[in-house]
This record gives sequence, C-alpha cells and structure tokens, in this order.
Amino acid sequence: MTTYDYGNWTNFRDGSLTIEDSIGQALRGISEHFNVKQIIEDYRDLINVMLPSGMMLCGNTMYGNKPDMIVDYEEIRERAESRFWEIAEKNEI
Repeated sequence: MTTYDYGNWTNFRDGSLTIEDSIGQALRGISEHFNVKQIIEDYRDLINVMLPSGMMLCGNTMYGNKPDMIVDYEEIRERAESRFWEIAEKNEI
C-alpha cells in the first residue's frame, strides 16, 4: 500500500518536535506525579481516533493512504488539547 506523508508533529503542534516534548512541557515541574509513558500512549491513541479515516500518527509523522486528504490540524489540535488533562488525571500516581 502506498502511504503519503502529511507532516510532522511540528506542523500539528506549536513548535514541539515530538509528542513527548509537548507532554513534557505540559507536565513541567509536576511530571513525577504522573505515569508519563501511559499519558503519551493514551494521547497518541486519542489523536489517531481524531484523524480522518485512513490517516494515522506513526512516531511523530502523520501518514495517510490517499494523496489528497484534507486535514484540519488546528481543529484536531484543539480537540486533543481539550482532553489532555482528562488523560493526565487518569494517569496520576
């Protein structure tokens, strides 16, 4: 199957190079109170559910199975960020 690169996490997020960086910034100074690895996994799962059908986040790159997929990164980012603390609280230790 042919896949098409739809950009890196930096296109999706405001300058962070990786999802891990984004979560690290959000939890700066309080990360020891959370299962950070699980938050990263849950956040990736959430983003994958929000992406259009046929598209997925692999590592820090988004791939799709069509060359002309329309993606509203801003909307997905806002929706995912609005659920971040819900995920974090679920993974508090």
